[in-house]
Amino acid sequence: MLPGQLGIGVFSPRLDERGNSVRGIRVCQELSRLLDLHQLSRATMGRVTIRTKLNATSFNSSRVRTPEECETLRKRGGEIQIYQLQGHLNFSTSETFLNEIFENAASVSHLILDLKRVIGINECSCRMIQITLKKFAQSGRSLIFASLDHLPLLRRILKANLGSSFDGLFHSFLRC
Repeated sequence: MLPGQLGIGVFSPRLDERGNSVRGIRVCQELSRLLDLHQLSRATMGRVTIRTKLNATSFNSSRVRTPEECETLRKRGGEIQIYQLQGHLNFSTSETFLNEIFENAASVSHLILDLKRVIGINECSCRMIQITLKKFAQSGRSLIFASLDHLPLLRRILKANLGSSFDGLFHSFLRC
């Protein structure tokens, strides 16, 4: 059990000399490894990962737009959802913001994850974001990363796991 993050119960008939489930312990160890869970990793307790959520019609940009661009943005800006994230991204924090993204995904054609204020990210969170990227692509939508340069692990894991489809799926820009 990881207070505030995860609770799990396991059972298997074969017990060790202490009365613990042998297979249950192996399952917990594997989950801990896959999800980067550790009892002492509690830096994100009580923190909110989503700093701001808005769409492109309500996002203030310093870019000067033509009247045609302004009209297009006014008409279609609601299809562009922007999430400004903050803090440490791990299993529990990523699950929270990704669940919210999927709950509101029906009307979204483009999702922008602004990572400027993200302090760190672990492998589990990178894999969860990779799955999200693939699901968005399969449904004809795009996931775009902003301010990703300070998180090389995410780009490295996406590149390794997406293989030849990386160049077609991965989109990013630097947000000032």
